[in-house]
Amino acid sequence: TCKNTKGFAIGFDCPLCNSEVIEKRSRKGKVFYGCSGYPDCRFAVWQHPHNVPCAHCGHEYIVEKEGNSQELTCPQCNSTYASLDEARELAGKAKSEVEVVGIEAQDSAQ
Repeated sequence: TCKNTKGFAIGFDCPLCNSEVIEKRSRKGKVFYGCSGYPDCRFAVWQHPHNVPCAHCGHEYIVEKEGNSQELTCPQCNSTYASLDEARELAGKAKSEVEVVGIEAQDSAQ
């Protein structure tokens, strides 16, 4: 009889307001991830986010690629990672050490 459901926290803090991000369902039943501070904060993504910064552009988080939960991608620069472990390892390296396919490496002194 209850028509209200609560999403559950996924262990990811909102990059806009630092509230918890929770798993929700749209009106049509599709899963998405949104800030628990809604409507004050409108952060939402369709793919599962992870608290690992992008090694290539420094974006705050990466998301699982749609249809393949093993691969991850950066929503800003579209860099891909084969696994969460690879993304964590590359995020730990200096930005100048990471090679991006199709983009020449640039020194931070330039």
